[in-house]
Amino acid sequence: MIRTTVYSLLILLSSASFSQGSGSLLVQLEERIDANPDSVKTILCENLQSLKDPRKKIGSHHLLGIAYTNLGLYDSAIYHLNIEDSLLQNYTPNIESAFNNQTELAEVYYIMGNLTKAENFHLSALEISRKSTDYTLSCKALLSCGWIAREQGRHAEALDYYFEAIKIAELNKDEQLQANAYAKIGIVYNVKGDLEKARFYYYKALDIELKNKRMAAVGGLYNNIGLMHEYAKNFDSAIVFFEKSYHIADSLGNERSKAIANENIGLMYYQKRENLDIGLQKLAVSLDIWRKYNDVFGQSQTLVYMVFIYNEQKKYNVALDSAFRSLSMAQQAGANDVQQQILEQIYLSYRGLGKYDKALEYYQKFDVLRDSLSLLNSTAEIDKLGMEHNFESKQMQDSLSLALKHEQEQAEILVDVEAGKFWNKLLLVGLIAFILVSILVYYLAKQQKKNAKLVSRTNLMLQAKNKEIIDSINYAKRIQNAILPTSSRIKTAFKNSFVFYRPKDIVAGDFYWLSEVIEGDETQTYFAVADCTGHGVPGAMVSVICSSALNKAVNEMRIKDPGEILSKVTDLVIETFAQSDHELKDGMDISLICIKSDAKSGEKIVHYSGANNAVWIVSDRAQVYEKAGTITNPETSLFLHEIKATKQPVGRFTKRIPFETHAFRLKANELIYLFTDGFADQFGGLKNKKFKYSSLKKLLLSVGRQGEQEQREALKKSFDAWKGAMEQVDDVCVVGVRV
Repeated sequence: MIRTTVYSLLILLSSASFSQGSGSLLVQLEERIDANPDSVKTILCENLQSLKDPRKKIGSHHLLGIAYTNLGLYDSAIYHLNIEDSLLQNYTPNIESAFNNQTELAEVYYIMGNLTKAENFHLSALEISRKSTDYTLSCKALLSCGWIAREQGRHAEALDYYFEAIKIAELNKDEQLQANAYAKIGIVYNVKGDLEKARFYYYKALDIELKNKRMAAVGGLYNNIGLMHEYAKNFDSAIVFFEKSYHIADSLGNERSKAIANENIGLMYYQKRENLDIGLQKLAVSLDIWRKYNDVFGQSQTLVYMVFIYNEQKKYNVALDSAFRSLSMAQQAGANDVQQQILEQIYLSYRGLGKYDKALEYYQKFDVLRDSLSLLNSTAEIDKLGMEHNFESKQMQDSLSLALKHEQEQAEILVDVEAGKFWNKLLLVGLIAFILVSILVYYLAKQQKKNAKLVSRTNLMLQAKNKEIIDSINYAKRIQNAILPTSSRIKTAFKNSFVFYRPKDIVAGDFYWLSEVIEGDETQTYFAVADCTGHGVPGAMVSVICSSALNKAVNEMRIKDPGEILSKVTDLVIETFAQSDHELKDGMDISLICIKSDAKSGEKIVHYSGANNAVWIVSDRAQVYEKAGTITNPETSLFLHEIKATKQPVGRFTKRIPFETHAFRLKANELIYLFTDGFADQFGGLKNKKFKYSSLKKLLLSVGRQGEQEQREALKKSFDAWKGAMEQVDDVCVVGVRV
């Protein structure tokens, strides 16, 4: 996370009226406090001695807090602000004075880098602001709470604050607060990688700030626009905007903004992998500024950037020393995003030193924190908040119009459901038969002593009915097998591959699917492993519908992108079940890959999208794809890379979002694994616990250099040994493909 400039983050609300103090003197001192904080401090201290009424001391203690803050004496600032807070508690306070006190305390703690305490005081200020008729207090408190939430990695929560603030600012036609909110919203979208929305909000803010000639705000926006260019890998353009931001901050004497712009410039040298020593020098200058202000958060973030460079230079011991200092400060500040970055760097440092046990320990800590932040800031939640703000923009209206048109077009597509009708009839027959059998069993149990011959005759009837049902289900199995690709077809598409497939019952909800699309000289091979809702007959029925939808999306509609394929399959499945009188939420979890060859390099180009089901890559390479999580097995020198799926199923879902498509390249002999949850969820072992995905990863890493059939046999033996005498809990499907 590159640092964004806080050009109006926590506005010093020094415009407050301190009627409790010696009015005119405080007003005069307030006007001089930024230029001459030392002389203002001296006058205030002398004036305090002559004041007898505690209520008249309130304003003086507040200005002393600001003066000490400007002088960098934060403990003294907190001391006087706490006295002011106590005095305000003892007397009926002016709402604005109480608000200013809590906001100033938050400002001091933020400058010190203590984000947790800063947030507590901003939340207190927000609560106070809601009692006031002055809309600016609520706006400023909301923007500050949003900023602190974003600094701690809670991006969706930050947007919630920002959009509430922007509604108030727009209602009151306050351009300055609007610009402030636009800029902060842009930062969140930039961090989440939505550069189109980030650019829209940044330039909306920039138009207002340039019109009103607020150069501090303009400098901050230049810095943040530089971040957009950095994200798009336009590093030279990013440096240009960072330098513009630096020169404005320098002309205004704003050292904190200078430090942020300077460290962003330094980080660009790392991103370009050029002049790393110059990058370190830039970062060292920023680090000195943060130390001067005793800013714990600022120091932790700059140290992370220095660790980036040390690891790149293979100075792993130096990197670890800076990394642990950064981690301690980030934990103290409550900066989760920084902690995530530094845990990953510690893992890389230990791996570079060959200390794989320590590397794995910190990678697991990084992975846990990353998952928790990912859950907290899901794209779906951020998109929902974005749509809740009804911003009148032709760009957004056009996007919504196109989306509506697309939805209408999708609604006109009819799904061929003949297979579904067949299975519905079959299920109805089976259910009726089971009900009849249950009634007969109950009746015969009561009559057993009275009529043994009747029981015997009924048992024969039961056996006949049971045979009919089993025969029907076995026939259903033959039908289901017809939708599964044959072993020879899989071997033709993937010479070195295996399938470990074990239904829980005769028929299964798990299935695998293959299709080859030939266009000209190019062949694209699609392969999927899916887990439909339920198992047995109901699961098998859903699998037929889902398999049919896959065939329709790929072979009839000719959709190529895996993410778009899953979105279309979702539409088709929902439409199929919508014909029922009851709302059905059945569907499937699936991992879908598309593989084609690069004629020039000989590598395989893989596109993957998943609905709750990840895909794993086993390789000799330490990095296959930048978004993949990685673990390693030092004994085999293999790495397992996990590319996570979109967190939603194929089927009806309350917060539906587009399925993400991941694209990466694989070299010869690298392995792709697709799987359902049945293997990992199987209970067994000495303590009757789940096998778990972590154990499955270790198993695959241990056999990754063996042949495909040996791997299948190893999976079979491990599964049977773990399950033992326990019942199989779900369908199992694991597929391995060596490219």
